[in-house]
Amino acid sequence: VSDLKNSDKDYQKAMKLEPGNPSHLMGLGRNYEKKLDYSKAIQCYSKIIQTNPSYSAAYRCRASVYGKLKNNFAASADVVRILELREGNEMALLKEYAASAYDDIKERLIMKAQDNPGQSEWPYYLGVLSEIRRHYKDAINYYKRAVSLSPDISIDIRIAQCYDRLTNWDDAIAYMDSVIERNPENDNNILLRAEYKYKSGDYRGVIEDIGKCIEAHPDLALFYEQRSWYEFSMGFDDEAFEDVQKAIKLNPGAAGAYVRRGRIYQIRGQEEKAFDDFIKAIELDKDKRNTSFSIAFSYAYMGMKEKAAEQIGKILENK
Repeated sequence: VSDLKNSDKDYQKAMKLEPGNPSHLMGLGRNYEKKLDYSKAIQCYSKIIQTNPSYSAAYRCRASVYGKLKNNFAASADVVRILELREGNEMALLKEYAASAYDDIKERLIMKAQDNPGQSEWPYYLGVLSEIRRHYKDAINYYKRAVSLSPDISIDIRIAQCYDRLTNWDDAIAYMDSVIERNPENDNNILLRAEYKYKSGDYRGVIEDIGKCIEAHPDLALFYEQRSWYEFSMGFDDEAFEDVQKAIKLNPGAAGAYVRRGRIYQIRGQEEKAFDDFIKAIELDKDKRNTSFSIAFSYAYMGMKEKAAEQIGKILENK
């Protein structure tokens, strides 16, 4: 408590020396938050907004305080104002408030869209909000309205992803076809289309798409590893083994490739080689955030179920 009091005094002195610098009043507001004096925190942030109406950090902090007070209506106003300032990271911002203030934010965004019918950002934000809440059909309609006002490949990709969530892979693939036609050099888009083709059962199309990436980048292990995964999943073990061998040769540090090769060895009855690859995968995977499926699968394939379950638990904790 004494540290906060001293900090308050320092901020107040700084405000006298630099009255136009909002960071000092921001610091004072955060101190009030720590002391759970939310009304004074709001006063600090509101004072900044009065003199600096484009200072998005003040809106963000005030929205957070309103959220703690369960004043979702006021929080939603600040959230929409931040979006209006186009600070970016709209997905993270809307995710933060999508559960608690969904109805209020949606209502404000609809009003913004009605008041500004030629601006694409408002239906886009409505699409993002709907997608976060898993209202994928609504999200698609809002995104389509946004791109009708301002064509944007990134939004077309979001539409494809929503169709994927609805298991409507034909439309997802059609949107990715259009994206790739306009931007044929982006390998990530080709990989995404390959994923949708796999889900739809178009295995030949999957191999063709990954093959295009390999053709363009024959020295990149990632694409051989990716194709080996699909081939293995489709039961083409020999082709998968050949590709994973290439992947390991190009990138001896790829943990996932050793897991796949180890599993193929295991299926072939070459248990010793399989075990060596699983151990190698565990040694290579230096994932400090405990989100590695390579480690979990390695333990599982070696029959070490408790260790595999422990790793899966860590992955779920870090999602």
